[in-house]
Amino acid sequence: MIKRILKILSTVVLVFILLLFTLYILLLTPKIQTFTAKLVTNQLSKDLGADVSLSNIRLYPLRRLIINDFLIKDKKKDTLIYISSLSLGVDSFSIKNKKVHFGLIKVHRLETKIITDSVNKSNFQFIINSFVSDKKKTSENWNYSVRAIKLEQSNIEYINADINTVKKGFDVNHVKLKNIYLYANNFKSFINYSVFLYKYT
Repeated sequence: MIKRILKILSTVVLVFILLLFTLYILLLTPKIQTFTAKLVTNQLSKDLGADVSLSNIRLYPLRRLIINDFLIKDKKKDTLIYISSLSLGVDSFSIKNKKVHFGLIKVHRLETKIITDSVNKSNFQFIINSFVSDKKKTSENWNYSVRAIKLEQSNIEYINADINTVKKGFDVNHVKLKNIYLYANNFKSFINYSVFLYKYT
């Protein structure tokens, strides 16, 4: 009797392992990853109200995603954010509650321009608005939070389009930061405004 029970248990465990292995193989197949990439870009485009694209996405069973050539365009269809490689660790997620809590997000080669106009409205304003709590959210929207972000070899430019570039001295209205390495943690929420502490390394 005991031997029979052990045999049944060992068979169940073996089947479970085989199922996990099959799932792992499926996640690595191009068709599944292409399908997942479409789901991700469609959902982000809907949540942000922007054109979002990527070249490919790699899924790993241990809650990790790697996205290559991640691109977000602004309302004028110009490049708002470009990331060569984006690695996302997922600490927890809930399909029922539509919540995702990311662990460490590694951003390699970020390229972005922050542009403000005469009324101090930036080209990122429409994305900020999409996360503000007083905006009506539908049940289709997901909520995201982040534990930490690490930037590597990134370039960020700030431009005040309403003010001309000065020829001498430091121009606070036209700033370029190149080859940035930054670690930021303690993100509290993406639902209202992002609150975080910086740690420079």
